[in-house]
Amino acid sequence: FEPPFPPVETRGDVVGWLMFDRRKNELLHLRADTGATIWRQPLDAVPVAAPLVDEGQIYLTLASRKLVRLDAETGKLSAALTFSQPLAGPPVLDSTRQFLFVPGERGLIYALTKRPLACATVTFTDHAAGSIQAPLLAMG
Repeated sequence: FEPPFPPVETRGDVVGWLMFDRRKNELLHLRADTGATIWRQPLDAVPVAAPLVDEGQIYLTLASRKLVRLDAETGKLSAALTFSQPLAGPPVLDSTRQFLFVPGERGLIYALTKRPLACATVTFTDHAAGSIQAPLLAMG
């Protein structure tokens, strides 16, 4: 029952925590003050890394080669992208907060637009499978 990521704090109408329940394959949003469940969202696979929370949206990479976007207040799935390979980490925002970058398991880094959630460009990096051990960092 090892979680795929540590709890992630959210700030909105209610301060909460995002967690993953492996027993039910659900992303949970819990109140920080009481621990009560705000919402549960079933997922088709285990998360690859911790979610990114930005502007009321949750971006989460899954072992099913998907990146999903959920509404932070309701937990409803609002968009999903399926990639040709597994993803190797969480999405990272660029300095303008307009683009997400997601590493593929091998050789590629994807640049995504947030609205709509779509692939804008692909960069060939020639990295080997398993070589990305830490999340990408936004620099510059």
